[in-house]
Amino acid sequence: MGAYSPAPVMTDAMNARVMNEMVMPTLRALKAMGTPYKGVLYAGVMITKDGPKLVEYNARFGDPECQVLMIRMMSDIVPALLAAVDGELKHFDLRWYPEVALTVIMATKGYPGDYGKGSRIEGLEDAAKVEGVEIFHAGTKRADGHIVANGGRVLNICASGKTVKEAQAHESEDKARREEIESRNKADTLAWQVEKSLKDLGEKIPAETKTDLEAKIKAVRDALAGTDAEKVKTAADELMAASHKMAEEAYKASGATAGADGAAPAGEAPKAEAKKDDVVDAEFEEQK
Repeated sequence: MGAYSPAPVMTDAMNARVMNEMVMPTLRALKAMGTPYKGVLYAGVMITKDGPKLVEYNARFGDPECQVLMIRMMSDIVPALLAAVDGELKHFDLRWYPEVALTVIMATKGYPGDYGKGSRIEGLEDAAKVEGVEIFHAGTKRADGHIVANGGRVLNICASGKTVKEAQAHESEDKARREEIESRNKADTLAWQVEKSLKDLGEKIPAETKTDLEAKIKAVRDALAGTDAEKVKTAADELMAASHKMAEEAYKASGATAGADGAAPAGEAPKAEAKKDDVVDAEFEEQK
């Protein structure tokens, strides 16, 4: 048992059929019933000689199907979830690494029939050191200082590589890739965060600053669409600097008038110094 991604059988044409024949009609029907759906809709589909057949829907992420997607996801999932909540998915694109991801489930002997519990699991620390490997616990617990099996599906072992064979051999060079993922995630989240702040702060932001920020948000997203990690970092740094300027201008527009030397007016206690990131961070926190 397990999962792999991408699935060669899901061509662009097949994806279009699944969306047009199954997913979109379902969403339209839910909306017509007065219960528009926001969230994760996981369609279990089988590809037959007669085309795709819908087996089930789950209103959640699939396991292990989700795990291979998370390993391949170049984007940060948090902005995607926020876009779903805010009804902005039509303006949002997820980006993916081209590598293959593979998950194999380690199941207890006897599963899916009768199976025992409590068998000790060894070697987890050594396995976690292998580059390109992620271990997800599914049915385990800690007992007497050891990790033991506590279910039928016990562990999901995930690996990535340029090919299925490479993923199976756990040969992907993962360290640099993880650093790139982290950098891209930060840039992706920053662009989303600043965009939300622009919308929420509205007229508090001068037109010139807003235009500059919109251009820099676009520069970040254009860089994220490519593979040049340095270009992503440069665009994100420039957007961060511009967002600091926006924060300062927003505080000036909303704060009390200070004296010529920056001191508080007579009779008022000095205000605490505002942090540059507070405007952006506060707006982002509200969306969590």
